Amino acid sequence: MNNGVNSEMVVLARKSRGLTQEELANLTGISQGHLSKYEARGHKVPEDQLAKIAEAVDYPESFFFQTEEPIGLGPSILYHRKKQRLGQKKLQQIEAIVNVLRLQLRALLAKCEIDSENEFPRYDIEDHNHNATRIAQLIRAQWRLPMGPIKNIIRIIENAGGVVMNCDFGTKDFDGLGVLGQGIRPFFFTNKDIPTDRLRFTLAHEIGHIVMHQANLSPEIEQEANEFASEFLMPADEICEELKPFSLEKAARLKLEWKVSIAALGRRAWSLGVISESQYKRFCTHISALGYRTKEPISLSEEKPSVPKKLVEALQQELKQSYQEMAAIAHCKLGEFIANYLGRPAVNVLGLGG
Repeated sequence: MNNGVNSEMVVLARKSRGLTQEELANLTGISQGHLSKYEARGHKVPEDQLAKIAEAVDYPESFFFQTEEPIGLGPSILYHRKKQRLGQKKLQQIEAIVNVLRLQLRALLAKCEIDSENEFPRYDIEDHNHNATRIAQLIRAQWRLPMGPIKNIIRIIENAGGVVMNCDFGTKDFDGLGVLGQGIRPFFFTNKDIPTDRLRFTLAHEIGHIVMHQANLSPEIEQEANEFASEFLMPADEICEELKPFSLEKAARLKLEWKVSIAALGRRAWSLGVISESQYKRFCTHISALGYRTKEPISLSEEKPSVPKKLVEALQQELKQSYQEMAAIAHCKLGEFIANYLGRPAVNVLGLGG
C-alpha cells in the first residue's frame, strides 16, 4: 500500500462490479499495465488515476483508503454444490460484493450497536460426533424456540445478533451465505430472487455453518449443514407423525404449515423412514415432471430483514446522522446506500448482468 490507497480495495471495487482489468482499462482510459500495478502492493496510485477508477466503479474515493483486507467466503463456498455452474468470474464477483457489504456493516455497526436477546454459540461438530441433528436441537433449546414450525427465521437470526441482507447477485445459481462479521455477530447475504421456502432453508443451512464449521472443515460439511437445517426447520419428533401417510397432496398442505419446500418435505419423509428410498425416488421424479424443481406451487409470505433499517434509524436518532453522512461512513454513494439499507430497491450493484 502506498500514498494511503489500499491495493486490495482497488481489486475489490473492480471485482464487485463484475469487471476484468481490461474492461476497467477501457472505461477509465488507464492502461491495463498500470491498473495491474495499482492492484499490486506498494505501487502509488496518482490522484487523477484514482479519480477515474472511482468514477468508473461508482465508489467514493474514500472507499480505496479502507485499511481492512477482504476475506474469503469459507465453508459456504468451499464445497458449494453450484460453484462449477457459476464459474470463477461470478464467484469472484459474489465474494467481492459480500466483502463490500461486510465492510459497510462493520463501519456502521462501529458507530451504533444494535442490541440482541441471544447470540450465536459455537459447537464444534467433532465434539458432537458429527451429529448435526443434535446441534440443531441444542440451538433451538438455547434460543428458546417454541415447538413447531419457525414462523420467521430472519427474526430468529436477528434476535441472536445476526444481520441479514437481501442482495442482487446477478444469478439464480447462488442462494446465499453467512460470514462472521463483527466479533461473534454473523452476517447473512441472501439472493433476493429466491422464493421464501428456499430462502429459509438457505438461512438455516448457513446458521449450521456458522455454528458448527468455524474450526473443522471436511467434505461432509454441506451434508452436515443440510442435516442441521432439516432438524432446525422440521424437528423429527414434531413432524414425523404429520408426514404419515406421505403424499404430494400432504406435502403441499404441510408446506404452508412448516414453510419449507415440497421437495424438502419429501426428503425429510425419506430421511425419517416415513417412505422408502424407491418411494422417494418416484416422488422426486414426479415433482420434476410437474416442474416443481424449477418453481413450486403455493407461494409463502415474504420474510424481510429489519436490522439494516433499524441501523439507519438508530444513526438518525442517536447520532443525528443524515443519509449522506451514513453513506460516507459506509464508503459508498448515497443512491447505493439508500438501496442497501432502506430496501427500495433491494441491493443492486452495477455490472451484475453477466
